[in-house]
Amino acid sequence: MLRRPLFAISLSALVLSACAGPLGVTPGDAVVPPELAPPTIEIVTLAADDLAAVSSTVLADGVVLPQAGVPRPIIVWEGLPIALKIEADGFRSAAFTVERYPDGGRIEFRLEPVVLTGRVTTDAGRPLPGALVQLGNAKDTTDNEGRYALDRVVSGTIMLSRPAWVSSELAWNGDVDQFDMSMSPRIINALRVAPDALLDTDRWSAILALTDDSGINALAIDIKTEDGTVVYPTAVPTANAIGAVSAYFDAEDIVAQGHDRGLYLIARIGVFQDSFYAEAEPERAVTNVDDGTLWRSRNGYAWLDPTDPASFEYSIALAEEACSKLGFDEVEFDNVSFPIGGDLSKAVF
Repeated sequence: MLRRPLFAISLSALVLSACAGPLGVTPGDAVVPPELAPPTIEIVTLAADDLAAVSSTVLADGVVLPQAGVPRPIIVWEGLPIALKIEADGFRSAAFTVERYPDGGRIEFRLEPVVLTGRVTTDAGRPLPGALVQLGNAKDTTDNEGRYALDRVVSGTIMLSRPAWVSSELAWNGDVDQFDMSMSPRIINALRVAPDALLDTDRWSAILALTDDSGINALAIDIKTEDGTVVYPTAVPTANAIGAVSAYFDAEDIVAQGHDRGLYLIARIGVFQDSFYAEAEPERAVTNVDDGTLWRSRNGYAWLDPTDPASFEYSIALAEEACSKLGFDEVEFDNVSFPIGGDLSKAVF
C-alpha cells in the first residue's frame, strides 16, 4: 500500500529533474485551468462588384482599430454590443452593430463601389463623344451620347479633355452620383510654320515672340511636306526605308518650346502628294496611262493612289508618332484627295 505514493513522488521527481525550473505545483494541489483569452472577431471587407479583398478602416464604437488599412482586422469580443463602421476609399461605407458572437468568429462586409456617372455636352447641349473624363486613377471616354461612368472614385478634381476643345478642371465633392459637364470648342488662331523657318533660330524666335500679344494661340508645323519629305528624325520604318527623312529640327524640342508659351501645336502631314513614297513603291502610286510611268502634277510631284489603303497607313503611322511621342496636340492631314494640278485623263489608279 505504501508503494503507490512512493511511485507518484518518484515520477514527480523525474519530471522536475527534466525541466529548467520548478513547476510551481505541489503534489496534492488542485489543478487550476489556464485563463483563456477573450474571443476575437475577424472583419472581412470585400468589393461587392468583384468580391476582391478591400483595404478598409474599421471603427468600433467610434474608435479606429489599430489595424486600420489591413484586409482583415481583428476585434475583441467581450460580450457587449459593438457598433462597427467600415470605410474604404472608392466605396460606400457600411455600418453594423454586433449583438452576439458571430458563427465562426467572422463578419463579412461587401462594400458597394462609388460610381460617378454623367454626360458631357457642348455649350449648346449636344452630346459630345470622345471626351476623356478622369478623376484620380479612374477614367473613361464618353460614348456617342456623351455618357461616362467612373468606378471606385473619391472626391477630388475631375479632369476633362478632348482634342480641339478647351480642357477644364471641375471639383467634385462626392455629394452627388450624377455630374454633367459641358465643353467649349477651342478657337484656333494659328500660324503655319514651314520647316526652313525652324532652321533659322532668329526666325523661330520671332515667330514665338509674335504669339505673345497678337492673339495667335497655335502653330501648324509641317512634319511631312508637299513632296513627301519628313523633316524630323522619325522612328517610322517606312519613312527611313524610302529615304524620305531630312532632319530639319528636333520635333520634341520645338513642341516643348511651343507648350512653354501655352500654344496649341498642330502637326501638318501631306498625305497623297508624296514623290518619295511613289518613287519607292510605284505599285501604290498613280501612273500614266501612256507608258506606265509615274503621273505627276504640273509642280512635278508624284501622287499615291488614294484607293490603296497602304497609301494612307504610312501617314497614319507618322500621325500616331506625332501625338503619342512628339507631344503634338492635333494632326492636320493635307493633300487628302485625288490628284490635282495635271492632266487627270492620263491618270491610272
